[in-house]
Amino acid sequence: MRLAIVVSTSSDRGSRRGALAPSSVAARLVSDRLAEPDAGFVVESLELARGLEGRVEAVLARHAAGPEPLTLLFYFAGRAALDDDGALALLAGAERLEESPLAPVARALARASDTGLVILELAHEPVPDDPTASLSVVASAREAVAAGGELALLVGARPNEPGGEGGASRFTRLVLSALDELAARSPRGGSSAVELYDAMRRDEARFFELPGLGFFKGAREFPVLARAGVPAENTLAAAPSTLRSPSGRADAAPSAAGPAPRVSSGSAELARSGDAHAAAGRHDDAIADYKRALFMLGSKRGVEHASLYVKIGDAKRALGKSAEAIHNYDKALGIEPALEPAFEAACELIEAARDWDHLERFHQRRLQSLDSPTERAAVWVGLGQRWLDDASDPERAARAFERALTQDPADGSALEGMARANTALGRHAAANTMRRRWASALAEQPARRAAVLVEAARVAHAELRQPEEAIELGRQALESEPTALVALELVAPLLDERRRWGELAELYELALGSVTEPAVERELALRLGVLRRDRLGERERALASFERALALTPDDTALFLEAAELHRAGGDVEGELTLARRVAPAQPVTAAFYRRALDIFERAGEPDAAWSAASVLELIGEADINESLLVAEHRPEGLIAAREPLDERAWSEGLFFPERDRELAAVLGAVAEAAVAVQIAALREQGKLPALDPAARQEPEKSTLTIVRSLVWTSRLLGLPMPALYVLKDTASELGVVPALEPTAVASRTVASGLELADLAFLWGRHLTCFRSEFSLLVFYPTLRELGSLLLAALTLSGAQEEAASLGGEVVRLTGVLDAALGDAARSRLSEAAARFEPKNTRKRIERWARSVHLVGARAGLLACGDLGRAAALVRRFPGAGGLSVEAQLDDLAAWSIGAEHAELRRRLGIALG
Repeated sequence: MRLAIVVSTSSDRGSRRGALAPSSVAARLVSDRLAEPDAGFVVESLELARGLEGRVEAVLARHAAGPEPLTLLFYFAGRAALDDDGALALLAGAERLEESPLAPVARALARASDTGLVILELAHEPVPDDPTASLSVVASAREAVAAGGELALLVGARPNEPGGEGGASRFTRLVLSALDELAARSPRGGSSAVELYDAMRRDEARFFELPGLGFFKGAREFPVLARAGVPAENTLAAAPSTLRSPSGRADAAPSAAGPAPRVSSGSAELARSGDAHAAAGRHDDAIADYKRALFMLGSKRGVEHASLYVKIGDAKRALGKSAEAIHNYDKALGIEPALEPAFEAACELIEAARDWDHLERFHQRRLQSLDSPTERAAVWVGLGQRWLDDASDPERAARAFERALTQDPADGSALEGMARANTALGRHAAANTMRRRWASALAEQPARRAAVLVEAARVAHAELRQPEEAIELGRQALESEPTALVALELVAPLLDERRRWGELAELYELALGSVTEPAVERELALRLGVLRRDRLGERERALASFERALALTPDDTALFLEAAELHRAGGDVEGELTLARRVAPAQPVTAAFYRRALDIFERAGEPDAAWSAASVLELIGEADINESLLVAEHRPEGLIAAREPLDERAWSEGLFFPERDRELAAVLGAVAEAAVAVQIAALREQGKLPALDPAARQEPEKSTLTIVRSLVWTSRLLGLPMPALYVLKDTASELGVVPALEPTAVASRTVASGLELADLAFLWGRHLTCFRSEFSLLVFYPTLRELGSLLLAALTLSGAQEEAASLGGEVVRLTGVLDAALGDAARSRLSEAAARFEPKNTRKRIERWARSVHLVGARAGLLACGDLGRAAALVRRFPGAGGLSVEAQLDDLAAWSIGAEHAELRRRLGIALG
C-alpha cells in the first residue's frame, strides 16, 4: 500500500473558513499531487502539534493492518529550529512553544516500513553572518532521519522570509515540477526518488537558488510514481482531503477494482478552474465551474460527482450558506457514503447550530449505509466524541462509545472515549479498566501506551487510593517508553516511602537509557547518584552517576567536589586528577575549585601543576600564606631557562589546542594556502595591499633591537615560523600582521619601552601563532561570514558534500577562484577531509574554532614567559585581537595552566618542577 502522511502547520478544517497559511498551501499542493493516479498514494493529512509522533504512529497502525506492506512517504513544510545540541525540531508557529522533535517521528516511520521517503521543506531563523545555517539544518535533518532507520531523505532548508510563515516556496514547487517532468517522460512507468532528485537538479534556475538542499538514498529504492499509472490529465483528480473513508483511507482512484474511470478533459479542466477560483476566494465563480463540470460528467453518478458536490459544499460554506452546504454534502454522501470530509463538514455545521437531535439522526443514517464493523465503530466514536466534547452529555457519550465497542472491542478511540466519559461521570475504577484495555491495544505504539498507563497510574493513586496499583502501572509505562518521565515522578515518592530503593534505582537506570534531553539526563543522573550513595551505599555506581551529570554541566563546582570526594573515599587519586583536569576548562575561576585541584595535584605527585594551581589562587587574590610562598619560590626571574626548544610535534599533536575540531581544521587547512593567495590577489587588485618601507625591515641575526632579539628567541623556543619584521614609527598597534604572501609582522618602535624580555616573550608568543598555516586564515578571513563562505566553497569544490546547494553570492566567487588556485596535492587533501566532515552545527563549530585559535596565542605566550601572573598583567594591558574579553582569556589561561598539555610542554622545555 502506498501511504503519504502530509503534515502542515494549519489544519485543513480551518482552511474552509479562510485563507490557508503558506505551509498549508504547500501541504495542499503536495497532497493533491500525491493523490493523483500516477502517484497512487493514499493521503493522510495531519496538523503539526505536540505529540506528532503518537499521531503518526496511530495513522501507521491503522494502515499497517492491511495485507500489503507500506510504501511510505512523509512530507512537512514549515518552520524548524535546532536546539543547543543541533537536534532538529519542527515548529507549529513562530515561537518554540509547540515543537515536535524530528528524530522520534523518523523512528516511528522506520519501524512501520523499510521503503520510505521523508520530504522536508524547512524554514529556519535567518542568521545574517552565517552562510552555513541552512546547511546545518540539512545535516541535522539527515542525522535525525538516519537515527530512525534507513529511509530516504529529500530536504530543503532556507532562512524564513520576513513576514512569511515557512510555507511553500521554491523547494516544494521544484519537487512538484520534477514529479510532473517524470510523469511526462514515463507516463505509464514508475520513477524513483533518485530520478526525482536528478530531475530537480536539471532545473538549475531553481535548484541553485536554494540555500540548503540534500538528498540521501535510503536502504531501498523508493518509487515516487507508481507503476502502470494513468496520466493525470485523463483523470479528474480529487483533493485527498475530499475522498477519505472513516478509517482515514483515501478512496481516490484508481480503486482496487481497476483503473481510474476516464472522464472528459473538459470536466477536469472546469474542476481545476473551480479550484483556482476557490483558492482566490471567488466562491460564486467556483460553484459555477463545478456545476458545469457536473453537467459534462453526465447523469451516471460516480466518485467524480461526489467530489464535485463536496467542493460545492465547501464553497457554499465559505459563503456562509450553511443549509445549502449541508444539502450538497448530503448529495455527495448519497453517492459515496464513505466520504469522510463530506460527513465531517456537515457535522460541523450541524454542531455549530447546536442541533443535537439532527446530529444523531445524521449519524444514524450514516450507520445504515455501512456494513464494516470497523467503519460503524468509527461513526459511533465520532458521535460519542460530539456528545462528550460539544454537548457535554457524558451519559449519552458513554452509550455511543459502548456501541462502538460492540462493533470493535479493540478500537482505541472508543476505549479512550469510554474512559473519558466514565471520568466525567465520576466512575474512576471503570475508567481505569478502559485505560488498561486501551493500553493493551497500543502495544505497537509505545509512546501512546505509556501516556495511557501514566494517566491510569495517576488515577489509581489520586482517586482510587491504590498506591501499589499506581506503582505497577507506572512501571509498565516506563517499560513501554522509558522517556515517560511523568511516570517516574509519580512512582518515585511511592517507592521511596516504602524503602524500595533498589527498584527505584532500576527505574532511574531504565529512564537514563533512553532520555535525550541533557537537562533531564543530568537531573536523573543526580537523583540516581544520591540514591546509590546515601540509600544503597554503592560508592562506585554513585560516582558513575555523578560523573555522568558532571559531564553535562562541567561548570558545576559543587557537583565536582561531590564526585572528587567519592574518588578520594575510594583512594583513587588518579581518578580525582583526571576529573579535575577534564572539567577545569568549564569551571569558574574560584578558590573552591583551584584549592581542591592544588590538593589533588600534591597528593598525586604533580608539583608543577600544584604550583600552577597556587598561581591561579594568587591571581584571584585567594592564596593563603603557604600558597603565596609556593608561587614566589618557583616564579622565574627573567626569561625561562629552557633546556630544549619545542619542535613541530608539540603543535601537530595538539598540545596547544587539545579541543580543536580536527575535521573542520582539516577542511580549512587543505585550502588555507590557496585561500590566502586568492585573498591577497583580490587585495592587490583592489589596491589595498599595504606598501612597507624596505628600510624598516629588520635583519634578525644582525639587529640589536630588543624587540627583534626577543622575536628570534621566542620563535626558536616555541618552534614557530619567524615572520619578516618591519619596525615602524607609526603603526595602529604595538604588534600587527600585514596581509602578504610572505608572513609579515609590523611592530611599533615604542612597543618594548618599559617591558622586560619575559614580557616581550609573552607578546611575541601570542602574536606568532597567527603565522602558522592552520591559523593564518583568520588574518585574511576574520569574520564568521567570511569563514563560513570559505567553508562552503571548499565543500562544494570537494564534491563530497553534494547536499550543499548553497552557491550564492560570495560562495560562488570563492568557489571559482579556489578551483583555479588549488594544486593537485591540496585538492586530494581536501577531498579526503571533506569526506570525513559532517556539516552539522557549522556556525558553532566555526565560532569555537576561531575562538580557540585566539586563545592558543595566549597559551603560547604563557608558556614562553613561564609566569601566570605576568601573563595576566599583559593580557590586561594588551587585550589582543579576536574580540575576546580579558576575563575570557584569563579564565582560559587559568584552566590551561593546570592541564596535562601545559605540564607536558613544560616538561619538554625542561622547566617543569620536580
